[in-house]
Amino acid sequence: MRVLVLMSGGLDSAACAAEAVAEGHEVRGLFFSWGQPARREELRAAREQEALLGVRLHTMRAVVQADDLMHAAPGEPGPRVVPGRNLLFLALAANFGASIGAGEIRIGCTAADAADYEDCRASFVSALSALSPVPISAPLVALGRREVRRIVELHGLPQSAVWSCYAPSSPGVPCGACNSCSQ
Repeated sequence: MRVLVLMSGGLDSAACAAEAVAEGHEVRGLFFSWGQPARREELRAAREQEALLGVRLHTMRAVVQADDLMHAAPGEPGPRVVPGRNLLFLALAANFGASIGAGEIRIGCTAADAADYEDCRASFVSALSALSPVPISAPLVALGRREVRRIVELHGLPQSAVWSCYAPSSPGVPCGACNSCSQ
């Protein structure tokens, strides 16, 4: 089956893609460039994962209003909540997935995301999947950060192939304070 995985270059999406490859699926990755502060680092990591996992990565631009919505400045602790971001990404992925004959779309939502991000909860993914032309799943949604790290390690992805910081303090340097860095 062809599986479309939303790949941000981060730990969660790397685990999601690695598991789909290990299950024997033909995996296509989809990276969104939406003006995120760590776009360069995220894309570099997603490209490295593409090469290591043998997936084909597609990139897509998306317009997301985020400047005043990130809720925490670079270097400050806390979540970077962009309301509706995953809703937009999954709607675009459903359209793209249908066009490439994907049998499933996977997003790397985890238990660690649920408290801060409404669009990373199992109920959200399930409701959206019911409306999508391509089924959507979040196979990591019940897992914590340690379990997700174990998946990435099990599949031999080096830490250098993962970028999980929302707001680098300078190019290529994680801020160390955002909720993604602190997990």
